[in-house]
Amino acid sequence: MHLLALLALSSLPLLHASDLRTLSPHTHLARSLSSSQSSKQFPYVQQFDASSLAELISSDCQSRLLRYAPGEPRIVLEHDIKHVVSLEMPQLLDSGKSRKEAMTKHESILGHELSALASVFPSHLIIYAGASLPAHSRRQLNENMHAAANTTLPAGGILKRYQLLTPGLITVLLVTFFLLTPLVMFGINALASIQNPLRVDAPKGFNAQDKKNQ
Repeated sequence: MHLLALLALSSLPLLHASDLRTLSPHTHLARSLSSSQSSKQFPYVQQFDASSLAELISSDCQSRLLRYAPGEPRIVLEHDIKHVVSLEMPQLLDSGKSRKEAMTKHESILGHELSALASVFPSHLIIYAGASLPAHSRRQLNENMHAAANTTLPAGGILKRYQLLTPGLITVLLVTFFLLTPLVMFGINALASIQNPLRVDAPKGFNAQDKKNQ
């Protein structure tokens, strides 16, 4: 008699369909999908609560519900009893390259857990899905984002908030001042001499009227 293990839900909060598409084809999930007798993928589904769904499946199928997260002590599985195993994974909050690395790490952990369960229960169903954050996690995330956006600046003017006048900048300003000041003064004096040419005095005893009468 084959035991039935309904592995629902292997939920990963904030998981996107694109996270699965970027996984290597050599990962456990990719190989399981390609080798399974039957598989179905839904890229986008309505928002749901993974914990409530696990309870609903357990109740409808009259199965034993077990919850655990990777790293916790191994759960005890009873023979001849159907099980609903809810494996709760850490949430994905990263982006870009760090998100891809986190997803690869989560997939490795999840693959190890599912392989161990599948070896015990030859007849099984695996549901792997993304899930929304729990209410307390959403509040904490919103509070962190709000705190980061409302970071107060230190009191005082701009010189207190930012270190503008560094020793190097002060030295450059002083050198520039002492070099430019003589050049500016020399230019001013040269300009003044051009605008006011020297006056040429007439020779002593020279009379312009007598010169004209001659």
